[in-house]
Amino acid sequence: AHATGTMKNATGTGKPGDSFGASGIFAQEIRAALCNVPSRPLVYGYIAGIGGRDVTTDVIEEIYRKTKNSEVPESESIWMGLQEV
Repeated sequence: AHATGTMKNATGTGKPGDSFGASGIFAQEIRAALCNVPSRPLVYGYIAGIGGRDVTTDVIEEIYRKTKNSEVPESESIWMGLQEV
């Protein structure tokens, strides 16, 4: 695989697993597991559902498109479903 995307549903509760700014615990674990693999895939760490927002099929489709159409992740944490101000 060239790339893999992970998604963390951000509950924003401050409980373990709410690793804001670090792409979600699942992405971190995948990166750690692959660190010694010579041709490891890129790991895109998406965070969605912040503040209890629904993670809709549109959000999931956008995550798929971003992962498929990008050469590298735009940042360590890729926030989805937020309104820009």
